[in-house]
Amino acid sequence: MALNYSFLKRPILLALFCCMMNLVIAQTPEIKKIRSTGKHNSASLGFNIPVGNFSLTHFGGIALEYSRSNQHFGKWQSVLAKKLGLVVNGGVAYYSGKKELVSGYRYHYPGYSFLHVYPGLLYHLNPKSTMSLSAGPAIRLYNGTVQFCMGANLMGSYYLNKVLAITPGLICIKESGADPLMSLSLKASLAF
Repeated sequence: MALNYSFLKRPILLALFCCMMNLVIAQTPEIKKIRSTGKHNSASLGFNIPVGNFSLTHFGGIALEYSRSNQHFGKWQSVLAKKLGLVVNGGVAYYSGKKELVSGYRYHYPGYSFLHVYPGLLYHLNPKSTMSLSAGPAIRLYNGTVQFCMGANLMGSYYLNKVLAITPGLICIKESGADPLMSLSLKASLAF
């Protein structure tokens, strides 16, 4: 009596196919690590425009800022694997005071200076733009007095080329016992 082994053909072919696929998959090509080409530093210069109650007493001001992050500044060729990074932002801003007539007398509001160093987060929206949020303690100088306060910066950067960006932002300064002072900013940034 002859045995019929045809029922074994399919499992044997399936096992051979699986072994061949395992050999093919095991031979993956060498993966090259893409080295980051971002810049560590960014410096910006621009104007701050007070809004709300702050605009009643002060004109626009000038601001100078410096930011540091681990290779997150500048325009990228493609989307980054790490889109989120830490950033430290520091700077100084000066707002000139307005003049007004109070009970028939002229009054000139003194200038308002603001120094800050904030830690924060930076997020890559796409290869050309980033957004950062930083907050922390600050020092304000107003009418000959120095006071510690809290502040926050929300900024976005759009890179025109590998190192030059336009950076709009929103700034909030909170002193104890006073309403928050808000201003909008527009700066030119240079990554290096």
